[in-house]
Amino acid sequence: MGRIHGHSKKLLEEAIKKSWKEGNLRLWKRLKTILLYQKGFSPADICEAIDVGRRSIFYWVDRYKNFGIDGLQEREHPGRSKRLEEEQLERLAEILDSGPVAYGFSSGI
Repeated sequence: MGRIHGHSKKLLEEAIKKSWKEGNLRLWKRLKTILLYQKGFSPADICEAIDVGRRSIFYWVDRYKNFGIDGLQEREHPGRSKRLEEEQLERLAEILDSGPVAYGFSSGI
């Protein structure tokens, strides 16, 4: 399969060691997947060795081909958009700060 994106095996191995030392398991899995892919391992073997899904392998290989090691870095996960307006969030904070007794409950819990 050869090199993808022009990075050598040595550069990948260094990045794998660094991610392991830093405790970045997600990046380690992605880099290790690329290295195994370059070495000619089948997707099925990579799935078993790294414990990832087949779709993840192809997604990471594609990201690596297009963006190199930087393409494998963790990206921001924005999450679901807010359903409450800012004014509603402020009112909710006031209610929570007031506690249950202020709203007729017999206990502060």
